[in-house]
Amino acid sequence: MIWVMKKYLSYIVVVALIGWAAYYFVYHKADLRGLLQIRPWYIMAMLAAGVAQFFVSGSFTRLILKPFGIGIKIKELFALAIFTCLGNYLLPLRGGLGFRAVYLKKRYNFSYPYFLSSLAGIYLVYFLTNSLLGLGALFFLYYYWGITSMTLGLTFATVSLGVFTPLILNTKRLSHNRETHLSGNALAPSMASFNDMLGPWSLLGDKLTNFFYQIIEGWNYLQKKPLLIFQLILLTLLNSLVNMTLLYCGFLSSSARPTILGLVMISSILSISGLLNITPAAMGIQEAAIIFSSNILNITTIQSLTASILMRLVILTTAFILAPFLGHYLIRKIGNSSGSLSFRAQREIFPRPEVNKDSSLWSK
Repeated sequence: MIWVMKKYLSYIVVVALIGWAAYYFVYHKADLRGLLQIRPWYIMAMLAAGVAQFFVSGSFTRLILKPFGIGIKIKELFALAIFTCLGNYLLPLRGGLGFRAVYLKKRYNFSYPYFLSSLAGIYLVYFLTNSLLGLGALFFLYYYWGITSMTLGLTFATVSLGVFTPLILNTKRLSHNRETHLSGNALAPSMASFNDMLGPWSLLGDKLTNFFYQIIEGWNYLQKKPLLIFQLILLTLLNSLVNMTLLYCGFLSSSARPTILGLVMISSILSISGLLNITPAAMGIQEAAIIFSSNILNITTIQSLTASILMRLVILTTAFILAPFLGHYLIRKIGNSSGSLSFRAQREIFPRPEVNKDSSLWSK
């Protein structure tokens, strides 16, 4: 039931945002003339940045697979990033992420739980880095130009503290508690009572609990590999640089000239807005994040909307042009799948407890 609600909510939000955009464009026709004055080199620079963004996205996947001894070629990573992007647009609830998980399962026998746990650990570093970048940009914007925003400051601070929580908690002990919970021992009755209190929303409670433990497991793994954390930070910074390039060219197309600090702030809130990804490809969420943060820099709504639309058009155009060529490549890769990663090898990296299905949780 919850999944159905989330599915329809995403479409309702998209329809509402399309209606708002149509209303805004109808009553601001004069402002749209800037869209017809876009210089070709702006588009070329954005296309180059868009291609670079797919390579960066593929590099995140490579870091997920590297500890498991999976070697994956750059072309395959790039193709997977292209179809992940298309899946996010064409399917609800981050369907592109599901496509990536299914592909890795078919191609390399990489199980879904381990994919989610490693991905959760990567997101910890990703969101923490972007929130700290945003806080730093806000501080210097205030220091040099007196520009401030309590809303953005609280947003960056909340995300930073929320991400820091798994880092400062005794994650080893929490993982042990999960084993106790799954084994049906002391913690299981309390969790069952909690689910009874939730009633029809008990499924949501289970999902939140599992999501929390996936984050914990991801961090337990990452903290053993400081080099991997360093690589994730560098990739996140590179991704921010690519986003800043896309944003800057988009703003130039609408005669806006944001400073570097402004671009850092907008790029950071744009990345963090992925936490509210309730619509296909965060449609509307991304636009709202760009418009709100840009208005603080005295950039108008139409200029911000122009930049956001151009970013989407460039990314989608690149993906649709390359998809027919790379689709056959991925299909051949699945057909030649070796399934080289054994389940035993995965258990050695992310050990999981044996589940006693006679426990009170499984008997419900």
